[in-house]
Amino acid sequence: MTINENNVFSKPTFQAFLPLLDNYKSWIGEVETLTSSQWNEINHFLDVIMQTSVMDLTYKFLLDNGKVANMADFRDTIKELWFNLYSRSSSGPASGDSSGFEHVIVGELKPDKVSGFHNWVQFYMEEKAGRLNYKGYKAIAEPNMVAALFDWQGKTKSKGSFFYGVSPEFDIAIYSICALMHPSSPCIFNMNGQNVKIQTYDVSHKSGLQVATAYPDI
Repeated sequence: MTINENNVFSKPTFQAFLPLLDNYKSWIGEVETLTSSQWNEINHFLDVIMQTSVMDLTYKFLLDNGKVANMADFRDTIKELWFNLYSRSSSGPASGDSSGFEHVIVGELKPDKVSGFHNWVQFYMEEKAGRLNYKGYKAIAEPNMVAALFDWQGKTKSKGSFFYGVSPEFDIAIYSICALMHPSSPCIFNMNGQNVKIQTYDVSHKSGLQVATAYPDI
């Protein structure tokens, strides 16, 4: 995968997004201890994406459908969905070894495989750093979706699907809508004249709604 980094990564949401990618421990079961500086990065990212037209449309849609009460509630909901820590296993560490962002965007490791990892920027950055070995695609679908076979940090992802070339706020927006409107269920919508199917799951052993995972189902 090749891109013009100066053109893409100079955009404000990408600049706010990239520092978040090294905030997490890869292995499931390792307790996450985010520093105040890392929480500041998260809050800055949220502040920046909330100013985009993508998130404005998302807010209006969720407001019209009774999923958020106002803009402050919308921001809090997005933060809770994506950044609140939880235990990935019902018997895991109570203080939290995972989050929606860590799992879906950054990726996690199990003893036998890669878990999560559904973001094209993380894929690009890890391949560039030599930690990811792309082995080919399992499926390609319009618009801008791919399911890839790859190794990451010595473990294999047999089918990792993601949208490519999209903004960070796009992933957050579309997966949030699906998680809130159709939790733990398929979510079908039309994008550029094509039907797109998103699958999300909630964390069943934790009260409230979190993103356990979210990905394009191709």
